[in-house]
Amino acid sequence: MKNIFAFFFAVATVCCITALRPIPEPFEGTIRYETAVTGEVPKAVTDRLAEHYDLSFKKNDLKIKATAPLKGEILIKKDLQKMYIVRFDQKNVYEVDLKDKRIPENNSTPTVTPFKETITIAGYACQKYQIQYDNDMKLYVWTTPAINADQWGEAPVFGGQLKLPEGIVGFPLKLQLVSSKFTLTGTAVVVKATEMNPMDFELPMGMITKKLWSFHLA
Repeated sequence: MKNIFAFFFAVATVCCITALRPIPEPFEGTIRYETAVTGEVPKAVTDRLAEHYDLSFKKNDLKIKATAPLKGEILIKKDLQKMYIVRFDQKNVYEVDLKDKRIPENNSTPTVTPFKETITIAGYACQKYQIQYDNDMKLYVWTTPAINADQWGEAPVFGGQLKLPEGIVGFPLKLQLVSSKFTLTGTAVVVKATEMNPMDFELPMGMITKKLWSFHLA
């Protein structure tokens, strides 16, 4: 269940990806993902699932904003190895140290299967991969090498739960989590490369900061 929450907090925010080809300039701008669900989705998931998520990148900062029912945003600063969960409804900022030893590591080695299938997503040609985990869940991703967000490759975001395994080339513009009972999909609908205002990646004023060791506690 935690993997599901992490998946849709970021819709795979940031991934460990290395391309054996010329690397484009680090991406700066915003990518919007729309979500869709089918099957018998647990209520705990649907209660927290937003219709869309905006991922904004600037250098080593990432901001994730979502529509209701979520009531805040997530700010990740790789240089500081910190994640901040901003809850405007509570006037609280929850700080998570990504180097905290209590954050569990994902030591499983999933099986990666590339497909020759390619599709165009938000104007980018994407290749399909299947990731098979130890449980009954499969994750399909469609990635493009034209977007370089590899500045996030070393960040243990959400305890490494969103780090894509080796063998996958490019940045994911579509992710589909498939279980025996339901399917959850996040698809990029807009990729807007633009210069971002650095002030948009600062913590809001007038908030109370509280330290946590797990983002699930927020």
